[in-house]
Amino acid sequence: MHGLGVSDRIRQITQGVFVVRPGSLFPALYRLEQNGWLKSHWGESEKNRKAKYYALTRSGAVRRGQPAARGGVVTVLWTRRLRSFFRILLRRRKADEELDADVRSCFEMLVDRYIERGMSHEEAKRAACWEFEGMEQVKDKVRELRLGSSLATVPQDTRFA
Repeated sequence: MHGLGVSDRIRQITQGVFVVRPGSLFPALYRLEQNGWLKSHWGESEKNRKAKYYALTRSGAVRRGQPAARGGVVTVLWTRRLRSFFRILLRRRKADEELDADVRSCFEMLVDRYIERGMSHEEAKRAACWEFEGMEQVKDKVRELRLGSSLATVPQDTRFA
C-alpha cells in the first residue's frame, strides 16, 4: 500500500477517529522502514503514477501489538539502524532523491483526488498543500529522523561558523 493508501486505511479502520495527514505519516513510515519493520518498493498507482509501496516485514508483523523492545530486540534494532546510517551517509544524494520522489508522488495523487472531487487544478494543489503540511517541511522531518543527520551537517555548520 502506498503512503496515501496507508493514511486512508487508518482513517477507514478507525472510522474517522484518527486522521493521519500524509505529511505526518512520512516520518513514521521512514522510521518503521529504518527499524526493519516495513519494506518498500516502487510501483504504479491506480492512476498510473509512480508510487512507493510499503509492506510489513516478517519482524514488523511479529512486532505488531507487542510492548516496547527489550534485550536482544534492541541489539537487532541498533544493527539495522547502523546499516541504515551507513547507507544514508554513503548515498545521501540518492536517499534525498528517493525521498523527494516519494513525497512528490503522494502529493500528486492527493491533487488527483481533489480534481476528481470537482476542484480546479489550482484549487486542488492548494488543498493538497494544506493537507500535506508542506512538502519541504515533510522532507525536513524525515531527514531529521535519519541516524547521523546531525553528523552530516557538521561540514555545513563549520563553513557557517
